[in-house]
Amino acid sequence: MSITINGSTNTITAPSGLAIAGNTAVTGTMSATGAGTVGGLLDLSGASAGQIKFPATQNASADANTLDDYEEGTWTPVLTYETPGTLAVTYVRQLGIYTKIGRMVHFQLAIQLSAFTKGTASGVLRITGLPFTSTSNDSVAMCIYGLYDTPFTTQAAFSVGPSTAYINCLRLVNNSAWVSLDDPDSNSQYILSGTYFV
Repeated sequence: MSITINGSTNTITAPSGLAIAGNTAVTGTMSATGAGTVGGLLDLSGASAGQIKFPATQNASADANTLDDYEEGTWTPVLTYETPGTLAVTYVRQLGIYTKIGRMVHFQLAIQLSAFTKGTASGVLRITGLPFTSTSNDSVAMCIYGLYDTPFTTQAAFSVGPSTAYINCLRLVNNSAWVSLDDPDSNSQYILSGTYFV
């Protein structure tokens, strides 16, 4: 086995299967192709360390013990209906943030209206714009919510169904059936925090 050091390009070339024993310090950037194995503690606690970067496009793994994605970002929540029709909504604010860890997406949103005209809109009230489409399994994300100046007559629930990128806004009727949440008014505010899987 041989290791080649190229001083002009600052590269080190080694065959596959190279094992390093003992303490090894690396400064600068180290790039590797193929799989690597760490048999001891992987210490990221240095003053300029502490970061792990994932590719912009997820390299998905079927292994249950492999973390294959991490992402933080923003999204724009939009209040609409199953059939939007001539719905007209004016916003004071539309804020959305998310963190994705593997298959799990945690999101937060805040919507405040200044004008609302339902027009011919019909069906279930929805908040669209989630950053990822949910899994096809029948897993439901329940949300913690706050509603201000928003009419509703009974227990409310917000959920993400299978294979969707929107939140259903629902209310319970006679303790037996879920239907669309009451229509908002011109001053309604929605503040939600929830988690779903992709």
